[in-house]
Amino acid sequence: MLMLVEPTTGLDSWHALDTMTAVHNLSHEMLTVMCTIHQPSAAVFALFHSLLLLSAGNVVYFGPAKDASAFFAEEVGVALVNLATNPADFVLDVAAGRLCLKTGATVGVEGLARHYVRSKQYSALQSDLETRVKSWVDREGGANADAGTITMLSERPYHTSTWVQTTTLCRRAWLRTIRDPAAVISYFVRHLIIAIFYGSLYFGLASGTEVAVYTNRLALLFYALMFVMFSNIQHTTVVFENRLCFYRERAANAYGALPYFISTFVVSIPASFVNVLVFSAVLYNMAGLYPSAGRFWFFFAVLFACSLTGLFLCHLVANNSSSISSTLAVLPIFIFLNVMLSGYIVLLPDLPLWISTWAPLLSFMRWSFQALVLNEFVGNPSLPYGEFYLTDLDFLSPDKDTCLGILCFFTVTFMVTTILTLKYINYDKR
Repeated sequence: MLMLVEPTTGLDSWHALDTMTAVHNLSHEMLTVMCTIHQPSAAVFALFHSLLLLSAGNVVYFGPAKDASAFFAEEVGVALVNLATNPADFVLDVAAGRLCLKTGATVGVEGLARHYVRSKQYSALQSDLETRVKSWVDREGGANADAGTITMLSERPYHTSTWVQTTTLCRRAWLRTIRDPAAVISYFVRHLIIAIFYGSLYFGLASGTEVAVYTNRLALLFYALMFVMFSNIQHTTVVFENRLCFYRERAANAYGALPYFISTFVVSIPASFVNVLVFSAVLYNMAGLYPSAGRFWFFFAVLFACSLTGLFLCHLVANNSSSISSTLAVLPIFIFLNVMLSGYIVLLPDLPLWISTWAPLLSFMRWSFQALVLNEFVGNPSLPYGEFYLTDLDFLSPDKDTCLGILCFFTVTFMVTTILTLKYINYDKR
């Protein structure tokens, strides 16, 4: 569909006709063209197939453009002053209320609207709409759909089903990505480079009873989590790039919050999965962490869940902010609190009593870090003093599976809250 707003504004009559002739030709190539236009010449007006004429917000005519003059002259009874009058000027004068009926009486907007509702053009339009609705209902509600089903489906808040909305938006997101894949490629390269860099710093971690054996592992696990969480901050700009379009299309009932939410992450989540998987595989093997396939996949699962939680947190804060500057002012607060309460920078037993009993429970970084530490330290023969460090960190309970479950709870909570924010918050002040 091609939508044009006053395409002939500023053009002389010859260029206006040339432009509209090109538009007219496009309409014969399986393309629907909707166009608003003011004071077209007779030649330009003759190019239009259909005419929707409004007066004070009321529809006073909708039908074939070539029949508009005859409709007002014959069915409404408006006096046609000059047979040579440009039909576009005539219908505009009628809509403006500048012409009288043949009886000499005037007719207002309400009268014109009533005439149109009683006309055969309106009856034909209604019949066509009913046929189309019935065909749509047969697809949506089944061949045996009754009148109640028709009413229910026609009163849906959106013009298409959630499935159609979702698939259409996902297709749009995918096309946008493949047309400009630079961002996706750069994110992949970034994860690979950082994994190699981290892996080289902690290459072949030693085993034994030395303090560095344990502190190096703790540092590696903590900063791996920091990286996958911080790698999502760039997504805050995406929210503001797409926000105005989303507000306008949502206001037009084109789609709802859920399909838009799904389409927003249909590319970013699979990309994050691949990026975190590569990051985990390179780092885990270079650092020489616990040599077990099960432990590796748990390591990856925690990093991926932490990455998703950070992703949804960035979107949640951005969607609750009026501008990108306010987002960048608020988001570091959430990140700082999560990091400080993770149990690495300040050990949980060393926190003040007034905060230690509840605040660490609200830090998804704490549960991520504890899950990774338990995965590496528990039952690892290379770390004979592992349990002592777990005691110092206050990480003996709950177990690593419970920690991962709590982390997933944070992921789902941020995700659902983001959907609700998209549905109910609107910063479009127009």
